[in-house]
Amino acid sequence: MRTLAEPRPLRPTDSTVTLPISVIIPVRNEARNLPRCLESLRGVGEVYVVDSNSSDETAAIARSFDATVVQFTYRGGWPKKRQWAMDTLPITYDWILLLDADEALTPQLKQEMRWALQDPNFDGYYVALQMFFLGRALRHIEVS
Repeated sequence: MRTLAEPRPLRPTDSTVTLPISVIIPVRNEARNLPRCLESLRGVGEVYVVDSNSSDETAAIARSFDATVVQFTYRGGWPKKRQWAMDTLPITYDWILLLDADEALTPQLKQEMRWALQDPNFDGYYVALQMFFLGRALRHIEVS
């Protein structure tokens, strides 16, 4: 694994990595959600889309954003997709973000992550989710 001082671009054509992290996105048939997610990741060091044999255009969409697509077939037991990806993939950066295809990074979150990466007092980062339904932020969820 490389240190943060030695970031390696995802593709040779990338001239700048503004957020030196590795992102893992587990997917299956996420063609509808994936473009928004991947668009929000422009500037990150590397993106792995771990696909479970999608039957839609998920893999092609991921490749169109220069993400690395890796196929994963779950055979039951351990490890599951995310852990398998962290244990198996040639991760470049010390910091890893696990993201679902229906999630996206905001510019504000990317900036906070840049600050955290520069602060030697941080060795992890917790991201609180903000849920939306029909275009409105959910404030609480009632469970019956």
